[in-house]
Amino acid sequence: MIAANVASELGTSRVWSYAQTTLGKADYQVLVDIQRFDSVLGEAVTIDALWTIRPAEGGTVKTGRSSVRQATSGDGFDALAAAHSRALARVSQDIAAAIRAR
Repeated sequence: MIAANVASELGTSRVWSYAQTTLGKADYQVLVDIQRFDSVLGEAVTIDALWTIRPAEGGTVKTGRSSVRQATSGDGFDALAAAHSRALARVSQDIAAAIRAR
């Protein structure tokens, strides 16, 4: 989910998750450590993520933290899953913005 969101934010199809094989040398390696992934049915979800961006050609490593609380739009599990999706999209936006700022 995060890899697909970052690819969309950066306008490229050249983003892979670790489990997938890359076709060439990566420009950046992004490590994401999800610290908190909480859900309260009918209320909200909370995601806290630490992330690190490492350039392939050396350079400065950038670290960041995304803390997102996203309200649900209903009482069911579909609304909860949608809120998690929106929260992960916000984490992805933070990562993409840090890459663009490099």
